[in-house]
Amino acid sequence: MDCRDGAVCVCHNNALGHKLTPLAFAFIDGASIFHVAPGSHNATMVDVATTLPLEWHLEKVRWQNPRIRVLLGSVRSLDGVLESNFAILHCSPTRLLEIWDTVRTVCSVVQTKVTRLMEQPSALPDLDEAVRNARETLTFLDGEVFAHLDHFPDRPTEQQFDELRRTLCITIGKLHGFLVDTLGKILAADPRSQHDVDYFLARKFPRDVEESEWLQTSVGRLESDLLQLNARRHVDLGSVIDTMTRSGRLPSSEAWQSLAAFLDALESEFAPKLKTIAGLRAIRFGELEVLQAHARDLPESCRVVGELYATACIVLETLTASLDRDDSRATRRVAADVERVLCLRIITCLRVVENELRDLATFIPLWLSSIEKRRALMLHRNDDGADDRGDEEPM
Repeated sequence: MDCRDGAVCVCHNNALGHKLTPLAFAFIDGASIFHVAPGSHNATMVDVATTLPLEWHLEKVRWQNPRIRVLLGSVRSLDGVLESNFAILHCSPTRLLEIWDTVRTVCSVVQTKVTRLMEQPSALPDLDEAVRNARETLTFLDGEVFAHLDHFPDRPTEQQFDELRRTLCITIGKLHGFLVDTLGKILAADPRSQHDVDYFLARKFPRDVEESEWLQTSVGRLESDLLQLNARRHVDLGSVIDTMTRSGRLPSSEAWQSLAAFLDALESEFAPKLKTIAGLRAIRFGELEVLQAHARDLPESCRVVGELYATACIVLETLTASLDRDDSRATRRVAADVERVLCLRIITCLRVVENELRDLATFIPLWLSSIEKRRALMLHRNDDGADDRGDEEPM
């Protein structure tokens, strides 16, 4: 199933870091919910069109999705400076100014984007109540939080540091509480969500999203690297295999140099990336097994090819020098037989490398699609261009 306009995928997930098992998930697209059981490729559709007002489709694109994006981005930014009161009161001036800059930026986003996105009532009663509560809390923050911060300049002086520290201790707690509570209530009231508010209020929710997005980004880069390697594979690898198969002889020094550079890129650059991604927390057990197998077999095959070629060169050189020089025909015949046997072994290893790359070229796009579908919350990219309110806050 592909995510379409306005689609959201919601995982029924166990806590990351615990035992990984096949997961059930729900795919929600507009007015339909598809439930997929663990180990099954068949989706059961439940039509919920009769329960959703017609205004919801426009609301989710212009208001709800942007609300979620900006709130989640603000929570992530604030998490970076979510220190204890003791740490804020005793941190270095440099760290204090970093905290101040982050808090000031988040407050600016809350006062502008968040406030604007909460002005629109919702056609859904539960969601409308959550939005209305957020507006009331924003009114409270205007007088209790933002007004106190406005007393400080963009760059507070050392004489203001003590007062700034005390203000930040109060501000960060109130601001973080508002963002997390509002995000949790809005997500729980979203008809596409299959979780209750407790999941979204838990500290694991932003972490789950962060880890899932980091895995998606890493696998996306891996796919890009693999596309470049596969573009070289046909020239640097495939042509050498064809030539060696036809001639039964080792490749020329020029052809070997290109092949050796390609194999070195696989062994020293690409394979380590597979091992790095295998260590990410959001990866599933089945994916981990596949990735570890490729991370083990691919560099090993590349290394064996290099060793076989070096051995073949030494053997042929020694054989040619040690055989009876009076019988040059016999010498050439024996050398040719030995070279042909070594070529067959090298070709076998090169085909293993080629098959590894083909398997990865099939697996990685499917894996990337699976990661996108099972993210804790997936907002379709097409929603971004629907309205300028939908730009995700870069934090």
